[in-house]
Amino acid sequence: MTEKSDRVASALRAAILRGEYEDGEPLSQPGLALKYGVHRSVVCNALYLLEFEGFVTKDIGHRYHANASYQTRQVQMVLTMLDHITWQCGLNLVKLNGHENIMSPGRQAMLRKIQARRGGSAARENKA
Repeated sequence: MTEKSDRVASALRAAILRGEYEDGEPLSQPGLALKYGVHRSVVCNALYLLEFEGFVTKDIGHRYHANASYQTRQVQMVLTMLDHITWQCGLNLVKLNGHENIMSPGRQAMLRKIQARRGGSAARENKA
């Protein structure tokens, strides 16, 4: 994180705690960049940090929403940590087993279908 992203994260955290944002209110990255006078990537880094703290939630479309209530922040913090623990466990499994690609057969089949639709050569490599 940079000094600018830390500054934006602190300001946004304080705004959420003051009640300037409702629970679940969308946070526009371009709008926040204009408000704080920084580049959008700085806002993205600040939101990423606030996601770990539970102050914001990222939805499936990669849009951020404010978590104004204490309970929502706590749940978000636990879910974010769980996601990252799961990701780290997957990396450790790969390292321990010496394999680059450990996936369930169902997930491998799904990946082959997606790659076949794209016409990728990776689909032919996975069948081998």
